[in-house]
Amino acid sequence: MNIKKFQLLLVLIGTFSVTSMANASSSITTFVDGRSGPWSSALNPSFNWGTSVLGPTLIDRSTGLSMTVGDTLTIHYIGGTTNGGGGGIFSDANGNQAFAGDLAGRFDTEPYIYPARFIDPSQGPVYFMALLGVFTDSSGGIIGSPFKIGNGPFNAIIPDGAAQLSIGFNDSGQGYFDNGGGLTVGIIEAIPEPEIYAMLLAGLGLLGFIARRRKTD
Repeated sequence: MNIKKFQLLLVLIGTFSVTSMANASSSITTFVDGRSGPWSSALNPSFNWGTSVLGPTLIDRSTGLSMTVGDTLTIHYIGGTTNGGGGGIFSDANGNQAFAGDLAGRFDTEPYIYPARFIDPSQGPVYFMALLGVFTDSSGGIIGSPFKIGNGPFNAIIPDGAAQLSIGFNDSGQGYFDNGGGLTVGIIEAIPEPEIYAMLLAGLGLLGFIARRRKTD
């Protein structure tokens, strides 16, 4: 192999490595309407909090992320405010902290069931109109447990069986009708570091192979 061909191959290997690193993560932004519940109660009777005016905002492969099992989604609030009605107070993704305290443990009886009922208490407090999420399968069935996102950044590993990220707000099943506003949310999907290293090692291995071949030419 002559030196020019070898140099060209070195450039190609370098391009492969840089491209692999660049593709190690992808990101999107999405809008979540204030009238959206975090998941469908009808599809998940064990997680029944009632109904909302709009269904959850769904993030799947069609939205620009690969949604690969084992990848990490970093979810963060970008801007906007929501109004849960009743008091006219607008809040960010952390929710309205002036309303009734932690709704994972208050006003949690019929007909005022809040999605926060199903959030692990260690994630509290979960305020009124806080941004919530959960992974679901392609039919909307919950995989794992719901979680509080808030302003974030919140990291969630895509579990086995998940095809979608389902997100919406913490309001009672009786209350979404008068909600207003919405939030812009950013989501980054990152490949686990071991997989990135594997790609780079593959590139280095190919480089070593080329170098050995060059010595024998």
